[in-house]
Amino acid sequence: MKQLQEGIDFYFNEQGLMVLTAKYHLERGYCCGNGCKHCPFNYERVGEPRRSQLIAQQQQNATEKRRPRIRLRVAPRPAKSSPLSSLRAAGTTLFRPCP
Repeated sequence: MKQLQEGIDFYFNEQGLMVLTAKYHLERGYCCGNGCKHCPFNYERVGEPRRSQLIAQQQQNATEKRRPRIRLRVAPRPAKSSPLSSLRAAGTTLFRPCP
């Protein structure tokens, strides 16, 4: 039996429970029937009505992940002004004409 690697084959959720990843389930090759969170086999060994509930929950979670995120618009930065640009704006002649 291979040794499990944290972050690849499993992780711990907020309640401290070990959650097996889809990668681990695919390597195992079959549904165990426990209703695992990341079951890639469409919960084929889980009995009804729990199977239908898990599939609906999985689809709802997938839909929530696809919702677009709200993006904030940031006002463009004003152009940096140089001492010459303020003189130009005031209509000042920068160079004397040649005689």
